[in-house]
Amino acid sequence: MPSQEPDTTLRNRSGLSKTLRTPADLAADHPEIEPVVSSSTASGSTHKGVSSSASPSVASRIFHILLKPFYFILFALLHILHELAISLRSMKTYAQVFVMAHKFPTSPGVVRVLKKDLGTDLTKKPNHLAVILPAASTSDEEEEEWHSRVSQLAQWSVASGIKCLSVMRTDDPEFLELLKERIDYELKEFYKEEKVIPEVRVRALRPVENSLDFTASKESKVSSAQQARPYDLDVVILAEADGHDRLAANVRALGEAALHKEIQSEDITMDFLDRQLSSELSEPELLIVFKDDLDLSSYPPWHIRLTEI
Repeated sequence: MPSQEPDTTLRNRSGLSKTLRTPADLAADHPEIEPVVSSSTASGSTHKGVSSSASPSVASRIFHILLKPFYFILFALLHILHELAISLRSMKTYAQVFVMAHKFPTSPGVVRVLKKDLGTDLTKKPNHLAVILPAASTSDEEEEEWHSRVSQLAQWSVASGIKCLSVMRTDDPEFLELLKERIDYELKEFYKEEKVIPEVRVRALRPVENSLDFTASKESKVSSAQQARPYDLDVVILAEADGHDRLAANVRALGEAALHKEIQSEDITMDFLDRQLSSELSEPELLIVFKDDLDLSSYPPWHIRLTEI
């Protein structure tokens, strides 16, 4: 069907007709006037030109496709190097914890590194470490082995900043002077290149006397001695008699003191009893048992009420 051209004839009320001129006729009569281009047409042509110019060529696409395996290999290598560095640090830590456990500390430098890693604001580091280390003195070799293990524990304690080490053995402690000499010798050999050698005191608990005045005077003497000469580590060797038997002896001493009017019954409080029992030995924060079964071996029961085992 042929297209109909638009009617450009205008009729007025009188019936006279007047032909209207189309834009094409006006453009033909006035060539100096440029035709007006609509915004939609201009934007469409502009976007078309930009998209055609911005579209990558086939060569660049092939180049990027060829580079993708290289990028993948580079990322994989960086990831492997990162994992290798983490693994080496973990292996170093495991070696220090497990492989060097029986030789630690190996040098004062390792001790300084340990103290730097631990810091000074640790809330879980014990001030008093208790150890149950069975000892059956059936031979000189076993006694020598026990002294060696206690000396090693003392080195660990000094390196870790522990102030008190109490060792519980299954028989009566003997040869305390020999143990003191052994610990002093090993510490001097270990810190021989250092300016300061740690001071260690090795002692056993004194027997409980039946007089509170005598106990109080001894306590004051011990306190003054500790203030006069501070020790880097206080090693206390305990025996089975220092457990329940010592607690019973303290109770008997309090009963006799109350019977002889040396102390009033209302003065015997929980705080007083705690001071009485803790005058020779403080409460440990951590207890380590070197036995197959969990046997406290008559460790002083009053002192391990809140101890982590």
